[in-house]
Amino acid sequence: MTFKQLESKLIRNAEKIVAETALSFNADIKFAWPVGTPESTGIKGYVGGFSKSAWQDSKKSKAVWTVANHASYSAILWRGRIGNRGSWQMPNGGDPILNAARKRMMMNYKRNLL
Repeated sequence: MTFKQLESKLIRNAEKIVAETALSFNADIKFAWPVGTPESTGIKGYVGGFSKSAWQDSKKSKAVWTVANHASYSAILWRGRIGNRGSWQMPNGGDPILNAARKRMMMNYKRNLL
């Protein structure tokens, strides 16, 4: 195996690891994302579920997500529960989910690239 072939193989493996991590993060965040209520959003008459369904992966990169709607409420949820705002279902916000995805990615790198 030449150096160029080895380099190509390592790059392909790294891209595969990033793609797998991105897909699992997307699944994890959608699973954990709470359904809003009028109480958690502070919006009278709020109907939940839109924020959860708004998580979309990018068409260009599986490692980029956008929140298609309810971005202001999503930002509140991501920060975690503060006072009366946020969700009882996700009191620590999105960081624990993101940290778990980072940890999985590093374990995959160590297992498959080093």
